[in-house]
Amino acid sequence: MMTMGATGLLIPLFLADLYHIEGVAMGFMLMINPAAMSLMVRYGGQIADRWGSRWPLTIGFTAQTLILVTLFLLPKDTPLWMVGLVLGTHGLGVGTMLAALHRTALLEVPEAQGNIAAGMYSFVRFVGVAIGTSVAGVLYTQFSASGWSQVESYRATFLCFALVGITGLVLAQLVREPAHPESS
Repeated sequence: MMTMGATGLLIPLFLADLYHIEGVAMGFMLMINPAAMSLMVRYGGQIADRWGSRWPLTIGFTAQTLILVTLFLLPKDTPLWMVGLVLGTHGLGVGTMLAALHRTALLEVPEAQGNIAAGMYSFVRFVGVAIGTSVAGVLYTQFSASGWSQVESYRATFLCFALVGITGLVLAQLVREPAHPESS
């Protein structure tokens, strides 16, 4: 959620600052990621139900990390359609892991505590997005204030969040499946 918050802040600024797009074009570019995520989340859930949460989490965090590294390495003159492809790939990766994250958080919660657990899970998600957004803003501002160019500042901030994605990838490997998974 931290990386999602960070990209949610950085991508529109990145597109406005480096590609000078606005209005309808900005709206279109910003819909690519959630549209791809929406297309993939169902299949990510099916993968989690069939093979457990670790695989979709691994796929999702790997995709998220690779996309942030790609944004770090992206040449300044990259065509806008390629940026759109990167955003779509990011959405597919995140969509693959979202259902598995929910499944992992709530799978072994007793039914009587389901509402409390779901509320706490949502709270943690929102806190992650808020932290990611805030930290991304602070990092970008600090890099810019240090005399780095816009491109260098965005790149460095994307790279910092790629490290957060790697942390998620490592933690995904620690996910345990219950002794008797539910059949679907």
